[in-house]
Amino acid sequence: MTAAIRPLLDYANIDFENGITEIGGVLDNPRVRDALERVWDGRPETADLLARLIEALGPVLKSAPSTATRNMQ
Repeated sequence: MTAAIRPLLDYANIDFENGITEIGGVLDNPRVRDALERVWDGRPETADLLARLIEALGPVLKSAPSTATRNMQ
């Protein structure tokens, strides 16, 4: 396999060692997808702001006890 092919395989979720991997991720979560669809106005600036907010909250969410994040729903 050449170095030029590896990014294409990664993009297609094809693992060179194991074949095709399961496609899916956080955007397959209906709750996350619905929240993003409600607040994103289609502008790249808003997408960047939303990404920054999620990244800023990430450490807080990861350090919170699981009961605290469960009660946020």
